[in-house]
Amino acid sequence: VWAAGVKASPVQAKAKGLTLDPKGRVIVDQTLQAKGAPGVFAIGDGACFTPARGKPLPGTAAIAVQEGDHVARLIAGQLKGEKPLPFKPAFPGFVVPIGGKFALSTMHGVHGGFWAWVDRKRVDFQYFRSILPFWRALDVWLRGARLYLKND
Repeated sequence: VWAAGVKASPVQAKAKGLTLDPKGRVIVDQTLQAKGAPGVFAIGDGACFTPARGKPLPGTAAIAVQEGDHVARLIAGQLKGEKPLPFKPAFPGFVVPIGGKFALSTMHGVHGGFWAWVDRKRVDFQYFRSILPFWRALDVWLRGARLYLKND
């Protein structure tokens, strides 16, 4: 089930054998398998994963991508008879653009202003680089940066 947006799909509430949290997300164990339903995985907006620190992870794309990668490795490993490993999320932080050359960032401690905007531009380039060849990513990134600099 794919849930576009920031809430769980209502389809999950209709599925038998799944334990849901108050937000309608499937409660998963440390391997991202639905509690009480071995072999059923939930990720992204549809999953409620609580790491050892005791607070459920936020529903962000960065976390969902990590969960997807982990589950793909688990399924491939299960086909080879391997034991499932626990999910260990990496939390890089948030960058929130405010406008112009101003942003808020938690990537190097909480800060706002120009240097947070620089964090944002770095994150933008990393994203472009993940989906485009290097020179195309650089071109797209530079066009966006020039637009911000020109409209100052």
